[in-house]
Amino acid sequence: MNIIPAIDISDGKVIRLKKGKTSDKTVYYDNPELVMESFMEAGAAWVHIVDIDRATGSSNNRELIKKLLSIKGIKKEIGGGLRKKDEIIQMLEYGADRVVIGTAAYKDEKMLKSVAAQYPNKIVVALDFSKGNVMVNGWLRSTGANPVSFARRFQPEVNLFLITDISRDGMLAGIDEKFYYQFATETGSRVIVSGGVKSLEDIKKASRIGNFVEGIIIGKALYEKKIDLKEALEAAVGTL
Repeated sequence: MNIIPAIDISDGKVIRLKKGKTSDKTVYYDNPELVMESFMEAGAAWVHIVDIDRATGSSNNRELIKKLLSIKGIKKEIGGGLRKKDEIIQMLEYGADRVVIGTAAYKDEKMLKSVAAQYPNKIVVALDFSKGNVMVNGWLRSTGANPVSFARRFQPEVNLFLITDISRDGMLAGIDEKFYYQFATETGSRVIVSGGVKSLEDIKKASRIGNFVEGIIIGKALYEKKIDLKEALEAAVGTL
């Protein structure tokens, strides 16, 4: 199981939102490159990058994202407002190892399946849910679909899903391991756990789900120093 530290970017800075609300934003660092370097030094194999401005349609951080994706020595997954095939391919050309797609998957299922077939194991579908419903458009619009039924639309072309419990995101509320296990067993897919990670115990919970879990994303808990990244990496392989 991979420990995947998160870098959410707005106005060129590293930020975190509470429950996805741009009105409730905390700025942690001014230099995302230095943050990524610190993750690499700690031994992280992956980093999760989100362009919050692009996701909400307010602007984008294209040049900064391009720079981050060009950094060697760590695998990168990128998400946030990528809604056209050429935009997705562009991220891969910039150096992304995986591209996370949410709204575009909902709006253009055919395109999503096409690019997933063209780039095997490079496309992750984001299932951001609140009160049982998958949300899109920067978590502002409900699709009316539950995570399991939503995921099945994209199989077998996509079999890795990044699932965020919006009610827990940025809240340090802990993860619901039973939900992730149920989702994985019902869909037969692998998952990336996201939203609410608050302690090493959450990492241990995720690892107990088994091979269904590709990774777990850690954001606010790192920035608030609730979790040490090196200790998280050790916990993921059972040495803590």
